Amino acid sequence: VRDYAPVQVGVGELVKFRYEPSYLAGDPELRTGPEVADQFRDLGTCRHSAINLHGGNVVASEHTALVTDRVYRENPGLDRAELRE
Repeated sequence: VRDYAPVQVGVGELVKFRYEPSYLAGDPELRTGPEVADQFRDLGTCRHSAINLHGGNVVASEHTALVTDRVYRENPGLDRAELRE
């Protein structure tokens, strides 16, 4: 679930990133779309992001989140500074 579920970014705040990892390019039926966010509505408000991000590449602590550099490879059309923000 961690791979495709929304990521908590604050109290009652979630972000559902686009889940289209390159390793599933040949298996589109295994991708999970934005509809999965409905299953997490009891946790808070969920925003959607066009950034392609595998949730397993996010490690969060109380005030900080670390994201692996895979996010750059999965979003070649986006500027690195824009992705960091």
